[in-house]
Amino acid sequence: MAAAGSTAQLFRAYVRPAHRRQGLARKLVKRACAHVASTPGYTRLYLHTDGRVEGAELFWRSVAVPIHDDRDGDPSRFRTVHFEVPL
Repeated sequence: MAAAGSTAQLFRAYVRPAHRRQGLARKLVKRACAHVASTPGYTRLYLHTDGRVEGAELFWRSVAVPIHDDRDGDPSRFRTVHFEVPL
């Protein structure tokens, strides 16, 4: 596993519903990956999402690799899925 200092983290990537399905999120992730890859010291890009957010998990699975699923079936808890985006 990589040291914490070598892992970049992507937070709050969001596209308004009226602008979805136009490739904007994919372009945003591609640019984030390019930035991280060109920054010395980073070896990976990490993110997590709440599996209850409509479309979020499906999108992230299309551009990232799931590395841990925290969902335990309790609907009152977060439904966090952790991902790593290939650089």
